[in-house]
Order: sequence, then C-alpha cells, then structure tokens
Amino acid sequence: MEKDKLNIENKKPITILIIIVVIIGGYFLFQGNNPVTNTVKVTFPYTLNVVSNTSFACESLVSADIIGSPEEYLTNGIEGSVQKGTDKIAMNIKDEKTLNFLTGGDMQAGASEGENFTIVQNNNQKLMAIWFNENVISTVVLNKTNGLGVWLKGNPDFITYGAPFGNIIYMICR
Repeated sequence: MEKDKLNIENKKPITILIIIVVIIGGYFLFQGNNPVTNTVKVTFPYTLNVVSNTSFACESLVSADIIGSPEEYLTNGIEGSVQKGTDKIAMNIKDEKTLNFLTGGDMQAGASEGENFTIVQNNNQKLMAIWFNENVISTVVLNKTNGLGVWLKGNPDFITYGAPFGNIIYMICR
C-alpha cells in the first residue's frame, strides 16, 4: 500500500511537467500557424444613415489583397496583404436596376462615368449590386442604415499572371 502511495506521489511531478510541456508546445504550434500575419486597425468611423441617398461618396477604410503564384512558381505560395484604405469611390443610382460605380483612380485617368453595376437588391436596409466581364467580377454591398459597405473584386487570371487575384475594400459612404 505504501509502495502504491509512493508511485502515485512520484508520478505527480511528471504528470504536471507533461501538462506544462503540452500547453507550451501547443501555444508555439498555434502561434506558428496563425494565418493572420498582418493586421490593420482603424478607428471606427462616425456613421450616417444613407437610406434616402441616391448618390454616395465613399472612402476606403481598410483594403486587403490576395494572390497566388502562377503554376511554374508554385513555391512562392499565396500572398496576401492588409493595409489602410486609400481608395475613393462615387456611386450613383441611375435607375432601379443600375448603379453607376466610379473609382478615384478612374477619375484620375480621365473617366467621368463609371461602370454600370446591376442592382440585385435595393431597399431601406441595403444596396447590393454586381458587375462582371470575362476578366473580373465585382460586387458592392452597402448597409444603408449606417453607410458602411464592402466592395469585392475577383480575377481568375490577374493580368496574365497565371493565378487568381482577389481584393476587398471596407468603406464608409455618405
């Protein structure tokens, strides 16, 4: 009986040591596999209800990009980035089925009219529209109760790079 008591007491430090090693090892294992390597935090903006608006002046708060390596360079992996937003966007509801979408970059290049997105939903809570061609699909989603929106773009083969490209912009519209 005393022998069993001694064996149990001798195993306690080993058990505690094993538990500590597992916890520390798990911590470092999950830290090494953390998919978020670059985060950007911006101050939450003062939001406004834009329910009655038919035109919107929007500015990017945060943007993120992701691109994969072309097939012959698969060892490069998949790259992503997150940065503070710099884009400006003007949107105008032309009619019940059309949202004109003009970026600041397009205006700097001399455009005075943007792309016509097809409105798929427009009510007092949200505005959702889509645009696509053979090279890109683009969607915009706007929460009208607070003016916050998301613009997403995806290309199956970004400028003959050989791999898909994606971009998301989180924005405030007024």
